[in-house]
Amino acid sequence: MAIPSATVLNEPDKYAEECTSLTEWAVNAVHEIPLIWKFMNSLGGCTGNGKIFWRLEDKQVASILVDGWFRESTDGNINVRTNKKSILMGSTGIGKSTLLCVMAFYLVFKHKKNVLVYRRLTKLKQRNCLLYLGHQGNQVVHFAIPAFKKLEAGRVYDELCRQQGIGNVWMLLDGFEYDHIPEELETFNLLATSQQVDLKYQERVDAYCCLLPCWAKKDLLLMGTFVYKFATEDMEERFYYSGGSVREFTLATSEDIRSAIDDASSGVDDISNLLSNNSSVLTGKSQVDRLRHTFVKDAGDTNHFIARRC
Repeated sequence: MAIPSATVLNEPDKYAEECTSLTEWAVNAVHEIPLIWKFMNSLGGCTGNGKIFWRLEDKQVASILVDGWFRESTDGNINVRTNKKSILMGSTGIGKSTLLCVMAFYLVFKHKKNVLVYRRLTKLKQRNCLLYLGHQGNQVVHFAIPAFKKLEAGRVYDELCRQQGIGNVWMLLDGFEYDHIPEELETFNLLATSQQVDLKYQERVDAYCCLLPCWAKKDLLLMGTFVYKFATEDMEERFYYSGGSVREFTLATSEDIRSAIDDASSGVDDISNLLSNNSSVLTGKSQVDRLRHTFVKDAGDTNHFIARRC
């Protein structure tokens, strides 16, 4: 299958400045990514305004992913996640897609990887899209194709792997259900999903799950203050309805948040699923994953982010 001609990315040095120090970003601080935000605006988006409030939880998850991908094993310190597929899990609306998008640019500019990002988009006037960012000589190039189907994405991935070698093309999947990933895309490097994942024994040899937790109230209040300039009284009401979801917390008004949660609640068939860690719920058939918020007790301990059972 012929793939689109790639376009040279303008101002690559400025893109690099926005993302190459990702793993060293200060926590409880706002980091600006205006070029990445503008680039991704027509491809599903990446943050609402080009600013990221970086939590300790975000830093820990990014460090786990990068460590698994790039740290060399030594006699006394084996990298147990080397050469494994990474599955980033967590409730909806907490920033998994944003982290995946920024990580794509980080891989391209920090580690000189060629990256293919396939996004499942669900908002009004959005369609699934495929994005390629890679290297051609000493230039960074890209192409994007909207309204793509899984089969077509698999063909583009196969062709890129044929041209460059399978180890030289990184596949990042955003928003897909693990059990419904087509065979052509099963060699992905990173999957971001809000669905429960049930890895079989053999699959655990080749993959691992990492939890991106929901937002603590203190972090939402800091983000609301520094990024969105919300009033304190307004944020208290926002949190009352939104809980740990940054997506709902940053909706236009508190009434919009309440309506969104009411709509999600009406779609839950069995309330007991909200209390279950093992229930596997499909998006579109139930809203359980939108309401069930998952946190870690001690964000300073990276062991709490690695799911023993996905």
